Amino acid sequence: MDAPGHRRDRSIRSRVEEALVRACRASAPGRVPAVILEKPRREGHGDLSTNLALLVARETGEKGRDVAERLAAALRADAGLCPSVIAKIQIAGGGFINFFLAPGAFHAALALLLSDPERFGVSVPSDPKRILVEFVSANPTGPLTVAHGRQAAVGDSIARLLGAAGHQVVREYYLNDRGKQIRLLGLSAWRRYLELFGDKAEIPEDGYRGDYLRLVAARAREREGDRWRGAAEEAAVAFFSSFAAGEILAEIRNDLDRFRVRFDRWTSETEFGATGKIEECLDLLRRNGFVRERDGAVWFESTRLGDDKDRVLVKGDGSRTYFTPDIAYHRDKFERGFDRVIDLWGPDHHGYIPRMKAAVRALGYPEDRFTPRIVQLTTLFRGKEKLSMSTRAGEFVTLREVVDEVGVDAARYFFARMRTESHLNFDLALAAERSNDNPVYYVQYVHARICSIFKRLPEKLPGFVVPPWGEAPLDRLVQREELDLIGALSEFPHMVRKAADSLEPNLLCNYLEALAAGFHRCYAAHTVISNDAALTAARLALAEGVRAVVRSGLDLLGVSAPREM
Repeated sequence: MDAPGHRRDRSIRSRVEEALVRACRASAPGRVPAVILEKPRREGHGDLSTNLALLVARETGEKGRDVAERLAAALRADAGLCPSVIAKIQIAGGGFINFFLAPGAFHAALALLLSDPERFGVSVPSDPKRILVEFVSANPTGPLTVAHGRQAAVGDSIARLLGAAGHQVVREYYLNDRGKQIRLLGLSAWRRYLELFGDKAEIPEDGYRGDYLRLVAARAREREGDRWRGAAEEAAVAFFSSFAAGEILAEIRNDLDRFRVRFDRWTSETEFGATGKIEECLDLLRRNGFVRERDGAVWFESTRLGDDKDRVLVKGDGSRTYFTPDIAYHRDKFERGFDRVIDLWGPDHHGYIPRMKAAVRALGYPEDRFTPRIVQLTTLFRGKEKLSMSTRAGEFVTLREVVDEVGVDAARYFFARMRTESHLNFDLALAAERSNDNPVYYVQYVHARICSIFKRLPEKLPGFVVPPWGEAPLDRLVQREELDLIGALSEFPHMVRKAADSLEPNLLCNYLEALAAGFHRCYAAHTVISNDAALTAARLALAEGVRAVVRSGLDLLGVSAPREM
């Protein structure tokens, strides 16, 4: 079944699920297992199928087929289901129950969609949650890379999906603007600045060598003149650390804005550190009994909570490790009243998961309220050619370069198209193609084609007036391709919830591509505009339903739905 707490909609799936729960309670007393409805893979096995009888039989010790017979009898006696929604119930194998839908059920499903197409797919849960999604959070030490681009696309799509599932979502970016890396940035930028005056200046071996720092240095000279040529190193580094981080952050914001990713809150580590919340967090860990001192350092006993080793919080010299403010920051997230905290991290953070989960538990919060997810790396290809992800100077391919080559729509769609924890091979040549081989083009073309149908309607059928969708004779839609297409449309709300619950936008990509294939099949088999006015009105209504769902689905991925292509 869908995630608990959702107020039930009136889709075909929901009505069958509710009927199955009623039948299970009436004919098989005891705990009702989660109802899972799937579309059968084999043709002739109906429109929906469930293994509920097998799950019940596993608990009762009965034969699955016997349980299925009882459930089927209860379902056939359900006046709200048969025959208006279900025309036929079939038992297959050891206890699978297959459902053949009545044509009227399809027509009712399309009518439901057309009654409020903009809200179709949006859930109204009985217990909406406040959810914080932190993602990207790249250090302001260089441009956003391809890896950050995937995190941005996935994170924003997850936030959109959770919002459509009825939750209150806040997008947050954590800005690591202090520490060793920021000092190295400042030192590197100062050296680039000195080079502009012909001064000999070595970039530190572990410093930042990207050409972007030459631009930062040029801006500093334009604003400051030669003020910092003879300055003391500490003063110069302090200035250039702040100046360079600010310039880079402005570029990061510009890139994200262009990429249609907007954050509700930016949290600066520097500003956060000045609030006293880090000290408060350390005190809380002490009171909860998870801190001990050894060899002059302060340790977090994370092994007691599942980590593979204890972690240093404060070093012997009194400086904190990077983990300490991170724990305090996560405590702050919960203290701000969020029911659930979701972090999207890069693949280099796998080992960070158990220690942060341990910290959440040590602070007294339920572990299930914290969801860290790894977004795997991306490898770029151009056709069969694998591209180098970095230059000799160590600069990584940037998000801006990818967007310049393939556009925002293709970049966002391709980044979201694979499971987040799966490595992504991104073919730039394919993403730039205007052909059905390009999945985002294939889906967008459905929307453009339907817009073209409506645009050409006055020319093709002069004098025809499109009726209000509530008056369209949907019962004229009887062809198999039409009913299959309506069935796919009716699955959209379920798919949105499923993608939101699993935090996997790729499920929505898969759905949209299958929907596009169904529309193209239907369009090839049946003419939309004909001399039969009633049939034309019905098929236009179906086309409008497809257009609305494709538009909504693409929007949840941050992808546009063009009217022309």
